[in-house]
Amino acid sequence: MILNGGSPDHVPILPSGFSILPDGPTRDGESGSLVTMAFQILDNSSSPTYIPPESVATIFKLVTETAECIKAAMFSQSNLGT
Repeated sequence: MILNGGSPDHVPILPSGFSILPDGPTRDGESGSLVTMAFQILDNSSSPTYIPPESVATIFKLVTETAECIKAAMFSQSNLGT
């Protein structure tokens, strides 16, 4: 798609899901979380050994924004009880 003149902003990327697991307590008694996200890329110009740089930028943006949305949702939930 991209190598044939397609837009890197229109790479079909499907969310496959995410999980949030406890990371365990730290030395000061606080704990964290580990977030795992999975996506599928449907792009004919990509291969197992090559992803066009434009697609990498789009994918990075999508993953970063998704992680920020999950983080914001978790913080807003934790603030409901206070």
